[in-house]
Amino acid sequence: MAKITKKTFLETIDGTPKKRLFLSIISDYDLRTGICELVDNALDLWMLNERARGLEIQVFLDVDRQLIRVLDNAGGVRESQAELLIAPGASRNDMGEAIIGIFGVGGKRAGVALGELVEIRTRHQSEQSIQIDLTREWIESPDWALDIYAIPEVEPGTTTVDISKVRQSFDEDDVEQLRQHLAETYGWFCSEGCTIDLNEVAISPVTFDHWAFPPGYEPRQSEFTIEPAPGQSLKVTLSAGLITDRDPEEENYGVYFYCNHRLIMKEVRNRDVGYFVSAEAGVPHPDASLSRLIVEFYGPAELMPWNSSKSGINFSHPAFAQIRSRVIEFNAYYTKLSRALKNSWEEDVFQHTTGSMQVVEEAEISVSYTHLTL
Repeated sequence: MAKITKKTFLETIDGTPKKRLFLSIISDYDLRTGICELVDNALDLWMLNERARGLEIQVFLDVDRQLIRVLDNAGGVRESQAELLIAPGASRNDMGEAIIGIFGVGGKRAGVALGELVEIRTRHQSEQSIQIDLTREWIESPDWALDIYAIPEVEPGTTTVDISKVRQSFDEDDVEQLRQHLAETYGWFCSEGCTIDLNEVAISPVTFDHWAFPPGYEPRQSEFTIEPAPGQSLKVTLSAGLITDRDPEEENYGVYFYCNHRLIMKEVRNRDVGYFVSAEAGVPHPDASLSRLIVEFYGPAELMPWNSSKSGINFSHPAFAQIRSRVIEFNAYYTKLSRALKNSWEEDVFQHTTGSMQVVEEAEISVSYTHLTL
């Protein structure tokens, strides 16, 4: 390749992003991922404030009128920081924080993705209550200027997002599916002082650490640190074992991924975690359905291997690449164990509901299978 030795200045161009970028990524969101982005915003502020008080998040889905509302008491947005509500990339979060909203556009684009009219009302402490409206006309205009309105006082420290003219209609089944999704996605947060209500009914947290403790085959856990980027680290916890909550209809086995305590993916059964390779976890099968592995990443959000809507894992990301072999090792062992005990699950697995998680220091499983029928 020829080396360029001289550059001649031509002109300066405008690199301001076009507002239609909001619309270009609507396909990234559905009802569940869009609502979760708005919940994430509240959780981030709560965590950054060191959980100073109990967080309450209220989600309302009006099926008859096709309206969405998300209200929280996480602290509100200052009038001087109102650009956080609209500007792509604008965020009050510092790099290096263990949060779940690093992308700076998630809540904004999620609101626009859910409906053509987004009305945001917020009040920081005892400051003036303000409102900003994201409309179809504003999205289609090239001008980034947006009016801020003073409104009658709302509850201090609260933010309300009202979404109407929804882009995708929803029904009662969608509401119930969202309830389950919220319960699973935010199970840890609901156990740590956060209350999430959906249509005035509290979400009951759902967790997946329902381990069986058969003697000699107890669940195992390993904690270690990786460096996805030079000088930047993530803490990783792998927890694996046989489970007692097997659901043959839901097929609730495989690998589960959490980033900063938020569930990102569940029931993953692909080649990246060892399935479809005979020497590893093999082909997914009901005989292997007692095996579960929970992968937890904790640390700076910018190092996480999630995708931008936090609905999936990028298996090419350095954070996952550094643990892939360990994930497969854990997963392969308990998958084979599930198959080996398939004729005696009731007596050899399900009866053993108490015990201790075995700690594996080097994140390796080197158990002999000589006494198993594999």
